[in-house]
Amino acid sequence: MLSAIENGKVTDCPWRQADIVHLETTVDHVTAEGAPFVFYDRNATLKYSTPYINLEHLDLIAWDLLMEAPSLMVIANTSKMYIAIRATPTGRASSG
Repeated sequence: MLSAIENGKVTDCPWRQADIVHLETTVDHVTAEGAPFVFYDRNATLKYSTPYINLEHLDLIAWDLLMEAPSLMVIANTSKMYIAIRATPTGRASSG
């Protein structure tokens, strides 16, 4: 998502990476004062993501997806087919 923002590919979003403030915290810090909160099971911008306001639902988060190493998906267009190349954490390319 940050790459899409940085490269101007998010409709009606004028900001870039330098405009975004990154915050890191813990569940304990967020809930300590009793302020309302919401969390999503995946990227909150997806139409099929689900919001939750109960900490008992933390197990519904797709932690494996959120914690996996980033990968770069490159689509190469040939005359008769599309070929997808993914950079793996080792730096080697694999087709998918």
